Amino acid sequence: MDQLTTGEQQEIVKRLQNQLNFNREHPFGVSLLALDNQYNRRLFPNGPFGTIDVAESDCLHGSCPHYSKQADVKLENARKTPIHILIPAFRDKLCSRTLHYAFTQAENPSRLFIRVIDQVQPRSDLEDDAGCWELYCEKHNRNCKEYGSQVRIVKIDSAQSMGPTYARSKLSAMVHWDYIYRNESDEIDLQPVNEQDFCMNIHSRMNFSKRFDTRLIEMHHRTKNDYGVLSTHVTGMESNDQDGRIVPNMCTVAFTESIHHWGTKQCSFLTRPKLTNAMWGAGLSFQRCHGELVVPTDPFLDNAFDGEEVSRGIRFFTHGYDMYTPDIVLVSHDYSTDAENLVMGVKPRHDEDDSEEEDEEKDLSLGKSAWKWVEEIEKSRLGLAVFGTDRVNMLLGIGSHHNNTEQERKELDLIRNSRFGLGTKRTMDQVREFTGIDLLNKKMECNKCGNNYWVPFEESPNYGVQELLERGNIGKAQRQKTDVVVEEPNREGQREQKIEQFQGLVQGIMGNDGAIQTECTSEFRRLLSIEKNPPIQQVIDAGVVPRFVEFLQRDDSPALQFEAAWALTNIASGTRKHTKLVTEVGAVPIFVRLLTSPNADVREQAVWALGNIAGDSPPYRDFVLQAGAMEPLLQQLHQKSNLSMLRNAIWALSNFCRGKPQPDFEIVRPALPILSQLMFSGDEEVLTDTCWALAYLSGGPNDKIQAVIDAGVVRRLVELLLHPSPSVQRPALCTVGNIATGNETQNQLIINDDVLPNLLALLSSPKTKIRREACWALSNILAGNQEQIQAVIESNIIPPLIQLLTNGEFEIRKEAAWAISNASSGGNSQQIKFLVQQGCIRPLCDLLTVNDPKLVTTLLEGLENILKAGEEEANASNGQNQMAVLISEAEGLKKIEDLRQRSNDDIYEKCIEIMETYFGVKEEEETNSLAPNTREPRSAL
Repeated sequence: MDQLTTGEQQEIVKRLQNQLNFNREHPFGVSLLALDNQYNRRLFPNGPFGTIDVAESDCLHGSCPHYSKQADVKLENARKTPIHILIPAFRDKLCSRTLHYAFTQAENPSRLFIRVIDQVQPRSDLEDDAGCWELYCEKHNRNCKEYGSQVRIVKIDSAQSMGPTYARSKLSAMVHWDYIYRNESDEIDLQPVNEQDFCMNIHSRMNFSKRFDTRLIEMHHRTKNDYGVLSTHVTGMESNDQDGRIVPNMCTVAFTESIHHWGTKQCSFLTRPKLTNAMWGAGLSFQRCHGELVVPTDPFLDNAFDGEEVSRGIRFFTHGYDMYTPDIVLVSHDYSTDAENLVMGVKPRHDEDDSEEEDEEKDLSLGKSAWKWVEEIEKSRLGLAVFGTDRVNMLLGIGSHHNNTEQERKELDLIRNSRFGLGTKRTMDQVREFTGIDLLNKKMECNKCGNNYWVPFEESPNYGVQELLERGNIGKAQRQKTDVVVEEPNREGQREQKIEQFQGLVQGIMGNDGAIQTECTSEFRRLLSIEKNPPIQQVIDAGVVPRFVEFLQRDDSPALQFEAAWALTNIASGTRKHTKLVTEVGAVPIFVRLLTSPNADVREQAVWALGNIAGDSPPYRDFVLQAGAMEPLLQQLHQKSNLSMLRNAIWALSNFCRGKPQPDFEIVRPALPILSQLMFSGDEEVLTDTCWALAYLSGGPNDKIQAVIDAGVVRRLVELLLHPSPSVQRPALCTVGNIATGNETQNQLIINDDVLPNLLALLSSPKTKIRREACWALSNILAGNQEQIQAVIESNIIPPLIQLLTNGEFEIRKEAAWAISNASSGGNSQQIKFLVQQGCIRPLCDLLTVNDPKLVTTLLEGLENILKAGEEEANASNGQNQMAVLISEAEGLKKIEDLRQRSNDDIYEKCIEIMETYFGVKEEEETNSLAPNTREPRSAL
């Protein structure tokens, strides 16, 4: 880059300084954007970007060390914690290099789990559009296979890009989903996320220092703060600071017309992370994952890169989190010539003549389970009228938004009460006092680049994660009933007009005229039936919900009952708080009574309402069951009901059976006879919910499994495994798999009903979840006796099963590994030898590097069973253990040795046992040779 003349430099410096309204006795360098740090240094090699030497950064927290009650403060345990790396990439060929650097520079690469939003242009021949994962695999094929289970790439058409902030919001959505369903492996595609894991936000073209993973965890530990966030504007890869001792300290602010930018001073020789102002940088953010859950990236800051950093930093602070400057540079950014466009996500030219087939292909690329959560965000669009920098200004109470009008106050309430609002642990006044920055008046009141004092707050149980998630009503089996005649698209003005008519509607409902009551209740029902953003809370605040409950009891007016029931049904489909309100006003017993109403419409609406309430959570499910809903619901299924009632009733019944802990089995057992009849329904929707109900009922001890078997459903379940609809196949498969967890007799029953040929067919299903759950069902069958294992072998299932173990997606490989391990555990030596001949050893060894202790233990047990069979054969022939040779050739011994160095006590002991027993390696010996010893040396041992 050409150097500027002295006059040009002075002009730019003057312009920068004019943006800063604070005491000029403390000059500092400011970067307008994170990516401008290195650019400004090239402009001004001798200033104004100086450094401040900080020999010591004392802990000034007041109550330091600050750990929550839930935190694990033991550094040794923290060092084993998974790290979830979140990367937004925009047409960036260097994204693949970032993956390579991450895995090769990490001390323990098996603990890294990387999620990438890869925004590329379809049909482009440019290398930038080849795809992050595709380029990585092309250049690092071996690593691609080794780490494939630790990377999740979701591609998005770059023409749809709205900047890196929007991409980061999708990454937040993925983390949220993998946390919500952390205990349900069938719902997630990568390592589950736990609150105490670490989450790391970075850009797509980064370099990492050696052992960066361990060093970041150790650095976080040195903050003595479980709510600490290590964050800064990252330096460039071309920096002359080879030791990483000059660190950008984000502690200042630059003001422009509408956006505020964090600026940096340079700190050197920090001895621990420095508590800085409430300033968050997108280039590097490293914290416990409860921070990512409580303070997700706001998806409505379209193309507002700077506003994201300002608002998210303050959101972190008001939620009780503290930003720290890292004490050493461990990650750096490539600020090469085209970096600006890549980081900012500039939209490319894009053809508009996409074919229908290509559109379908793009939709499939988004078909991961996490996108259910993304769609939930898209549907909510909280604070819909305000986006981008206006949204930031309104949230923080700055700029042109002063929240004076009623509409502005409504919008502010929507923004602040969403999951992307401010926290309640600290106030905006405390933000101003802590940072020394007056955002409203655009001035810096004092220089807070020195040490800051920690601001105390009252901790929430579980970090407040559940409270924040409940704002979004995620993961609930509920349905809103929409009205096909209301709200044509883009009728927002009409919607607002209707909401403004609340007062008149309330007066009509509170009056005594029956016709007016029905008409006004119907209008409220229409508002609550709006598919996009129904005004549930506004209706509740109007105080009409208790009146709706009164109307449920008006047997003299079925039309009024129906409208009130519909309104309450949709209120119960909202958040848990909304469902709770419906139960607290006494609606449940009345809905149960209405299941026997002479009016069919009222009965069906009562069914829908009870299904929504039961689908919210196990406590509300049990509340509905204790109210006596089961028997009258089953009556709706026994009667000759129309298809609509049949669908709603079986859906509600599946919700009655759903959830953990499971319902009282004696209450739900009476559903089994009617379920066995509905198994032969010709309606796909009825079949699907019937099979799900059976799946829920069969998930438990053997007596529950036997009750399902005694209902006479097994043969039909086996037939439905080959139903043309995957929606029916999957719950049927879950039920079959649950039955296979029973005793040997129960296991044999499904084998006798010819389940194995159908499972063989499902191993080649185009649906990932079907293939995975077929492997899971087979793993349960292979946990049986030797005759049952032989039946699987004779059904020619083992070769395709091992093919999936070798080349399948991680979750499929995991289930296939369980299946092979179970077969090795109960199989005889000839059956184990058959498994080996089919090539099971290498894929089993390849999985030893995953960060899943339970799976690793299973793999070790399977390999030990194989070694044991090999030892028996070696003893009989007085020869060498050929199984040990094969495991060594597959690098299994090396991986077992590596496991010994970094695993928990149980895995460590198992590794030592295998190494000493079958490879002649003592615990204190170094494994200079990875070849197994022959019987003679091993016998001497």
